[in-house]
Amino acid sequence: MQRNIFKLASLLLAAAILFGALPVATSADDTDDFEFYGRSYLATHVNGEELVKAYDIISEGIEDRLDNIDLEHKVSINADELAIVMEAYFNDPTGHFWIDQGYSFASYPSTGYVAYLLPAYNSLAGSDENDLEKSIETFENACEEILKKAGIRDNMTEYEKERRIHDALVTRVTYSENINAHNAYGAVVGRVAVCQGYTLAFNYLLRLAGIQSYTVHGMAGNVAHCWSLVRIDGEYYQTDVTWADPVGMEDTGMETDIFYSYFNITDDRMFTDHAPGLSAVILPECTATAANYYVNNPQCIFSSDMTPKDMADLVKYEMIRVRVDDKDFNDFQNWLSVNAYELFSLAGYDLTQPLSYSITYLSEEYHLFLIGTRLEPEIPDEPDEPDEPDEPDEPDEPDEPDNNYKIGDLSGDGSVDAKDSNILLRIIAGSAAPTEEQLITGDINGDGELNAKDSNLMKRIIAGSLII
Repeated sequence: MQRNIFKLASLLLAAAILFGALPVATSADDTDDFEFYGRSYLATHVNGEELVKAYDIISEGIEDRLDNIDLEHKVSINADELAIVMEAYFNDPTGHFWIDQGYSFASYPSTGYVAYLLPAYNSLAGSDENDLEKSIETFENACEEILKKAGIRDNMTEYEKERRIHDALVTRVTYSENINAHNAYGAVVGRVAVCQGYTLAFNYLLRLAGIQSYTVHGMAGNVAHCWSLVRIDGEYYQTDVTWADPVGMEDTGMETDIFYSYFNITDDRMFTDHAPGLSAVILPECTATAANYYVNNPQCIFSSDMTPKDMADLVKYEMIRVRVDDKDFNDFQNWLSVNAYELFSLAGYDLTQPLSYSITYLSEEYHLFLIGTRLEPEIPDEPDEPDEPDEPDEPDEPDEPDNNYKIGDLSGDGSVDAKDSNILLRIIAGSAAPTEEQLITGDINGDGELNAKDSNLMKRIIAGSLII
């Protein structure tokens, strides 16, 4: 199940308003000693030794695509214990994308022990061994491609590996239904998946990076859903990679489109809108916060004392990601109404052109998209030739008549900031008459006029990309 991303109304701002070297494993063969959560849990059961043995026999049989997995005389488990084993197996990141989550079995009435298991394979298993081997090769190559694109290295922290894999998968996959949307192959190779495909792919990629995870089944929004339990530095967290993928922004390849509202959160936070189903495998409590996205990025948490520069520093790909607590939402709206114009200025936008912003949000995470014309970051008005001092058209010549005048400082307060920009815009618009001093300090390019060229240069001065 995928959730909706909500969009707030846009606000139009008129131009003159005052306001590596160490790659990780890339196949399951490289992680044979991996600690699976489900398999480890089976060992704690009363009949744990037999359950783990059955798990391994079944997993190896499915690895070899056996139609009939013989358990007779190899392990002693009953039907109820088989159900626990299969639940642990299905939810561990085995990477067996050719198996459906269904099976049948036969047991002996005299003992109640299971004699054999009949797995339910999907079409990716193929009609013969060569078909499956080809699918596995394609799948593993695609996994390697994802890890390479994510830049995963062994010397990274587990948090960084997880976040990069999370982002790489979300930017790769489109939420949709098709024949393989419920398995990892559909997400990794076909790039199309629903929640089950997202989760299974995410968990398997984490396994390749050496990170333990487990699939959790339940409900979200009164619809069947699944997500991940992830262990980072020995602590468990809830992560819903499906809900990180924004509706309507698929295939952009932009990290900024991703939502982190459900990345490494606690049980208390997850269970406000997710409900885990009944499970024979008891899951650990998730109470840690150290690997939460916003704990690691506190600069993205909104507070009423944020300055426009604080917010402008968060701009990436013309978008700002910020977390706003519900209790602070009105303050956030008020902050935008007061500081939007200066924010655009500091972010390097042309204030002589129409400006607007739009907001999408999920839970307490808001994406603020800045819409307008950005100034070119580095276009000098004179040739970058410091060894030619006799060049005739130096832009700094206008401030020579009076050394008491500071170019750009129309307000006379000794600094160049949004106040000066607003004065200049009013003069250009004809709503204010310039003083003699302002005719000098506002003529930044030295052409004898106050116009849009001077306004653009002033924005660069304020943004720090031009020094006079």
